[in-house]
Amino acid sequence: MDRPFQYGQDKREESFFRCFLICAVLFLAGCLAGTLSAYLMEEDASVFGVVSALLAEPPSPDVRLLFLRFCSFPFAAFLCGFTLFGFFVVPLLSAVHGFCSAFTLAVLIRCCSGRLLYAIGLFAPEALISVPCFLLLAAQAVIASRRLALSFGGQPYGAASIRRSAALVLLAGLPALLVGLVLPLLF
Repeated sequence: MDRPFQYGQDKREESFFRCFLICAVLFLAGCLAGTLSAYLMEEDASVFGVVSALLAEPPSPDVRLLFLRFCSFPFAAFLCGFTLFGFFVVPLLSAVHGFCSAFTLAVLIRCCSGRLLYAIGLFAPEALISVPCFLLLAAQAVIASRRLALSFGGQPYGAASIRRSAALVLLAGLPALLVGLVLPLLF
């Protein structure tokens, strides 16, 4: 037997997909801007000197700091869902996250062309795990913020949404274990 058409559920799925698509496109636009700005920067810039010095003697990674690094953007997106301006801030946060990630990767690749596997090892876990978690949280935060703005003080997140968000934030921090514990063993 076919399920009866439920207008509200289909509308919510369409809205989530639209918000996810907007955040993903802005993330990719930020990635493009970050990559271009890193490659247009002059070779003698101080950024390259610092990165080259760090790569010559890489410090041992602190897993707690890496966890905070990987969880900062997803957690910020989740918190923006509780604000009235999150509807505008979260897509901008997506672009900033894309810019920061791509700029860092491009500078790292440009400085250590001989250690390309190391650069890939640093950023592959983030690209495969943290970024999708961030985009899911960003889309959910845009919807929650819009719901808060339209209801004039209602609940932006339900209990299931908060549990799902907490799981996604923790999952976004999983690359910290991979980068902090496994990568030093390989390189």
